[in-house]
Amino acid sequence: LDFCLNLGNGTLFTWDRACFDIPRISDRARQRGVVANGSPAVTFKDHIQGRHIDLYRLRKEFDLPKEKDYGKLQTIERVIFGYERRDDIHGRRIPEAYREWVYSRSNPQEVAKIIIHNIQDTVTPIAVMLKLCDRSKQPLKPVAA
Repeated sequence: LDFCLNLGNGTLFTWDRACFDIPRISDRARQRGVVANGSPAVTFKDHIQGRHIDLYRLRKEFDLPKEKDYGKLQTIERVIFGYERRDDIHGRRIPEAYREWVYSRSNPQEVAKIIIHNIQDTVTPIAVMLKLCDRSKQPLKPVAA
């Protein structure tokens, strides 16, 4: 609820790859009774229509090849910024590792890896956005989904 309220009328930047984040946020909001614009008929996707910038779709601005790996944030970090993640937890492992921590309080090192991974997944799109803005000297504009 706080996320939806704090978004207000601002622009949402994601590294969405096949539109994962927006449908997931919409589903979670609906499951918890959070409504956009006071109407259960308005999804989160409807609410942010025209205010969502998918940086994944803009990666061609860096003249990157179309190979599958060039859609990964870690590849963008390495190719564009010269940064390589070390000892990173794989994204597919995160839900299981988190559940293990919640139910058994075992392996706090993995929870720390989850936190670091999520920070990096938050910071990298910001760095990409800034790099794209610097290259174009123009503000980024939302693109149709």
